[in-house]
Amino acid sequence: MRVEHGTGRDGRRAGVTARIPVRGPLASRKNSERIAFAGGLIFNVRFKGYLRQGEWEAAMRQRSFWYRTLTALTALWLVGGGILDLMRAPVVAAILQRLGYPIYVCNILGPCKILAVAAVIRPRNPLLREWAYAGITFLMMGAFLSHLAVHDTVSATAAPVTLLALAAGSYLLRPERYRLRVQPPAATQEVATFHA
Repeated sequence: MRVEHGTGRDGRRAGVTARIPVRGPLASRKNSERIAFAGGLIFNVRFKGYLRQGEWEAAMRQRSFWYRTLTALTALWLVGGGILDLMRAPVVAAILQRLGYPIYVCNILGPCKILAVAAVIRPRNPLLREWAYAGITFLMMGAFLSHLAVHDTVSATAAPVTLLALAAGSYLLRPERYRLRVQPPAATQEVATFHA
Protein backbone atom coordinates (compact mmCIF):
# COMPACT_ATOMS: atom_id res chain seq x y z
CA MET A 1 0.00 0.00 0.00
CA ARG A 2 1.37 3.40 -0.96
CA VAL A 3 0.34 6.41 1.11
CA GLU A 4 0.41 10.00 -0.14
CA HIS A 5 -0.23 13.07 1.99
CA GLY A 6 -2.30 15.83 0.41
CA THR A 7 -2.00 19.47 1.32
CA GLY A 8 -4.66 22.10 1.55
CA ARG A 9 -4.55 25.65 0.22
CA ASP A 10 -2.79 26.89 3.34
CA GLY A 11 -0.03 24.26 3.03
CA ARG A 12 -1.17 22.13 5.98
CA ARG A 13 -1.88 18.44 5.62
CA ALA A 14 -5.45 18.06 4.34
CA GLY A 15 -5.78 14.30 4.24
CA VAL A 16 -4.24 11.03 3.25
CA THR A 17 -4.74 9.16 0.01
CA ALA A 18 -3.94 5.47 0.01
CA ARG A 19 -3.43 3.23 -3.00
CA ILE A 20 -4.50 -0.25 -2.02
CA PRO A 21 -3.79 -3.15 -4.36
CA VAL A 22 -6.88 -5.09 -5.34
CA ARG A 23 -6.66 -8.86 -5.04
CA GLY A 24 -9.14 -11.60 -5.83
CA PRO A 25 -12.18 -11.29 -8.06
CA LEU A 26 -11.83 -7.50 -8.35
CA ALA A 27 -8.28 -7.65 -9.66
CA SER A 28 -9.50 -7.56 -13.24
CA ARG A 29 -11.13 -4.15 -12.79
CA LYS A 30 -8.09 -2.07 -11.87
CA ASN A 31 -4.74 -2.43 -10.20
CA SER A 32 -5.69 -0.27 -7.30
CA GLU A 33 -8.36 2.10 -6.13
CA ARG A 34 -7.97 5.45 -4.42
CA ILE A 35 -9.46 5.92 -1.01
CA ALA A 36 -9.31 9.32 0.65
CA PHE A 37 -9.17 9.57 4.44
CA ALA A 38 -9.65 12.95 6.07
CA GLY A 39 -10.24 13.28 9.77
CA GLY A 40 -11.09 9.59 10.04
CA LEU A 41 -13.95 9.80 7.53
CA ILE A 42 -13.89 7.91 4.24
CA PHE A 43 -14.77 10.01 1.20
CA ASN A 44 -15.53 8.73 -2.31
CA VAL A 45 -15.07 5.12 -1.43
CA ARG A 46 -15.29 3.07 -4.60
CA PHE A 47 -13.14 0.21 -3.36
CA LYS A 48 -15.16 -2.94 -2.75
CA GLY A 49 -12.37 -5.20 -1.52
CA TYR A 50 -11.15 -5.62 2.03
CA LEU A 51 -10.00 -2.50 3.84
CA ARG A 52 -9.88 -4.15 7.20
CA GLN A 53 -12.04 -6.90 8.56
CA GLY A 54 -15.59 -5.53 8.56
CA GLU A 55 -14.61 -1.91 7.89
CA TRP A 56 -16.32 -1.74 4.49
CA GLU A 57 -19.50 -3.36 5.79
CA ALA A 58 -19.63 -1.00 8.77
CA ALA A 59 -19.20 2.05 6.52
CA MET A 60 -21.98 0.85 4.21
CA ARG A 61 -24.32 0.08 7.12
CA GLN A 62 -23.75 3.57 8.50
CA ARG A 63 -24.35 5.12 5.08
CA SER A 64 -27.53 3.06 4.65
CA PHE A 65 -28.75 4.12 8.12
CA TRP A 66 -28.29 7.83 7.33
CA TYR A 67 -29.85 7.45 3.88
CA ARG A 68 -32.96 5.80 5.33
CA THR A 69 -33.20 8.31 8.18
CA LEU A 70 -32.89 11.37 5.95
CA THR A 71 -35.29 9.90 3.38
CA ALA A 72 -37.87 9.12 6.08
CA LEU A 73 -37.64 12.64 7.54
CA THR A 74 -37.97 14.19 4.07
CA ALA A 75 -40.95 11.97 3.27
CA LEU A 76 -42.71 12.75 6.56
CA TRP A 77 -42.23 16.48 6.07
CA LEU A 78 -43.51 16.38 2.49
CA VAL A 79 -46.48 14.10 3.21
CA GLY A 80 -47.53 16.29 6.13
CA GLY A 81 -47.21 19.43 3.99
CA GLY A 82 -49.03 17.78 1.08
CA ILE A 83 -51.97 16.74 3.27
CA LEU A 84 -52.21 20.21 4.80
CA ASP A 85 -52.12 21.70 1.30
CA LEU A 86 -54.90 19.42 0.07
CA MET A 87 -57.03 20.22 3.14
CA ARG A 88 -56.34 23.94 2.67
CA ALA A 89 -55.54 24.22 6.34
CA PRO A 90 -55.78 27.71 7.86
CA VAL A 91 -52.04 27.62 8.62
CA VAL A 92 -51.21 27.03 4.96
CA ALA A 93 -53.71 29.67 3.82
CA ALA A 94 -52.11 32.21 6.16
CA ILE A 95 -48.62 31.41 4.85
CA LEU A 96 -49.75 31.70 1.22
CA GLN A 97 -51.53 34.99 1.93
CA ARG A 98 -48.43 36.37 3.66
CA LEU A 99 -46.29 35.35 0.67
CA GLY A 100 -48.79 36.81 -1.81
CA TYR A 101 -49.85 33.57 -3.52
CA PRO A 102 -53.47 32.63 -4.30
CA ILE A 103 -55.04 29.81 -2.29
CA TYR A 104 -55.46 27.55 -5.34
CA VAL A 105 -51.67 26.98 -5.30
CA CYS A 106 -52.47 24.40 -2.61
CA ASN A 107 -54.23 22.31 -5.26
CA ILE A 108 -50.97 22.19 -7.24
CA LEU A 109 -48.43 21.80 -4.44
CA GLY A 110 -50.28 19.18 -2.38
CA PRO A 111 -50.46 16.42 -5.00
CA CYS A 112 -46.95 17.24 -6.25
CA LYS A 113 -45.47 16.76 -2.77
CA ILE A 114 -47.24 13.44 -2.28
CA LEU A 115 -46.25 12.18 -5.74
CA ALA A 116 -42.63 13.20 -5.08
CA VAL A 117 -42.66 11.14 -1.88
CA ALA A 118 -44.05 8.16 -3.78
CA ALA A 119 -41.25 8.45 -6.36
CA VAL A 120 -38.53 8.77 -3.70
CA ILE A 121 -39.79 5.98 -1.42
CA ARG A 122 -40.57 3.45 -4.14
CA PRO A 123 -37.74 3.88 -6.64
CA ARG A 124 -38.75 1.65 -9.55
CA ASN A 125 -37.65 4.19 -12.13
CA PRO A 126 -34.35 6.02 -11.40
CA LEU A 127 -35.20 8.80 -13.85
CA LEU A 128 -38.49 9.50 -12.08
CA ARG A 129 -36.60 9.55 -8.79
CA GLU A 130 -34.15 12.12 -10.15
CA TRP A 131 -37.06 14.29 -11.28
CA ALA A 132 -38.66 14.01 -7.85
CA TYR A 133 -35.49 15.21 -6.14
CA ALA A 134 -35.24 18.05 -8.68
CA GLY A 135 -38.85 19.03 -7.97
CA ILE A 136 -38.22 19.05 -4.22
CA THR A 137 -35.17 21.25 -4.81
CA PHE A 138 -37.10 23.75 -6.97
CA LEU A 139 -40.00 23.82 -4.51
CA MET A 140 -37.81 24.46 -1.48
CA MET A 141 -35.62 27.04 -3.20
CA GLY A 142 -38.75 28.87 -4.37
CA ALA A 143 -40.20 28.75 -0.85
CA PHE A 144 -36.94 30.06 0.64
CA LEU A 145 -36.74 32.94 -1.83
CA SER A 146 -40.42 33.78 -1.33
CA HIS A 147 -39.99 33.98 2.46
CA LEU A 148 -36.84 36.03 1.96
CA ALA A 149 -38.60 38.44 -0.42
CA VAL A 150 -41.34 39.33 2.07
CA HIS A 151 -38.86 39.60 4.98
CA ASP A 152 -40.49 36.73 6.86
CA THR A 153 -39.29 35.48 10.23
CA VAL A 154 -36.03 33.56 10.48
CA SER A 155 -37.76 30.31 11.43
CA ALA A 156 -40.16 30.52 8.46
CA THR A 157 -37.28 31.33 6.11
CA ALA A 158 -35.06 28.54 7.47
CA ALA A 159 -37.72 25.79 7.23
CA PRO A 160 -37.39 25.28 3.44
CA VAL A 161 -33.59 25.27 3.73
CA THR A 162 -33.82 22.57 6.40
CA LEU A 163 -35.98 20.38 4.17
CA LEU A 164 -33.65 21.03 1.26
CA ALA A 165 -30.71 19.88 3.39
CA LEU A 166 -32.56 16.69 4.35
CA ALA A 167 -33.43 15.97 0.71
CA ALA A 168 -29.86 16.71 -0.42
CA GLY A 169 -28.49 14.31 2.18
CA SER A 170 -30.93 11.64 1.06
CA TYR A 171 -29.98 12.22 -2.57
CA LEU A 172 -26.22 12.11 -1.97
CA LEU A 173 -26.33 9.01 0.25
CA ARG A 174 -28.64 6.93 -1.94
CA PRO A 175 -27.38 3.43 -2.80
CA GLU A 176 -25.84 2.65 -6.16
CA ARG A 177 -28.89 0.67 -7.27
CA TYR A 178 -31.02 3.83 -6.98
CA ARG A 179 -28.67 5.99 -9.04
CA LEU A 180 -29.35 6.89 -12.62
CA ARG A 181 -26.91 5.17 -14.92
CA VAL A 182 -26.06 7.23 -17.95
CA GLN A 183 -24.86 5.26 -20.95
CA PRO A 184 -22.17 6.98 -22.98
CA PRO A 185 -23.30 7.63 -26.54
CA ALA A 186 -22.24 5.03 -29.03
CA ALA A 187 -19.34 6.05 -31.21
CA THR A 188 -20.64 7.18 -34.54
CA GLN A 189 -18.66 6.64 -37.66
CA GLU A 190 -18.66 9.40 -40.16
CA VAL A 191 -18.77 8.18 -43.71
CA ALA A 192 -17.09 10.41 -46.22
CA THR A 193 -18.68 10.48 -49.63
CA PHE A 194 -16.81 11.53 -52.67
CA HIS A 195 -18.52 12.98 -55.70
CA ALA A 196 -16.77 12.50 -59.00
